[in-house]
Amino acid sequence: MLIRNISFVISKRGKTQLCVNGYLYMRVKTTEELQFWSCNQDKVLRCTARATTGRAKKDDKPTIKLRGFHNHKIILERRKAVFQYTVEDATEYRVFIRSQRGAPLLTLGNFIYRCERVRKTRSYWLCIRYKSSKCNGRVICQGNKIIKLTEHCHANDHKRISSSVLEETDLSGINLEEWYKQTLVQKRHVVKRK
Repeated sequence: MLIRNISFVISKRGKTQLCVNGYLYMRVKTTEELQFWSCNQDKVLRCTARATTGRAKKDDKPTIKLRGFHNHKIILERRKAVFQYTVEDATEYRVFIRSQRGAPLLTLGNFIYRCERVRKTRSYWLCIRYKSSKCNGRVICQGNKIIKLTEHCHANDHKRISSSVLEETDLSGINLEEWYKQTLVQKRHVVKRK
């Protein structure tokens, strides 16, 4: 990447950020001679762009080394959380399909989630593509009510959902921990695909 414009800016929270060609970097680590920076979209978009700045002497111009690539365009404003469902969204049941091993997979808005953990009446679900696509899609349910829902970074799973057997389960009227353990023990349903 050709470096055309370098500057330091102060964020709204008072932190110093490095700006290179319009891309913002957050300071990650500082040593006596070097400062290490990562793209400010590192956690949100899994951007791999990194920068290292340093000076041989105090009066010298700072040197900069870049590595990695930005997987996004220049972002000028902070992204706002987008929720497809409101907290009031509660139905009498939730819809599930089965994994290849027979585990229940939550389907919501044409996306598929696997159960990460269960605590009393609350269940935590993460996108099945959290490793392959590095997706941050998550759902937290209190019974059947959706408390939190985050965005996905990939196309929806409509094809897989439409070719699977759908099961309806009322999460509010059952012991979630027992239900989840029982579903893992049950034999999986074999679905013939055309």
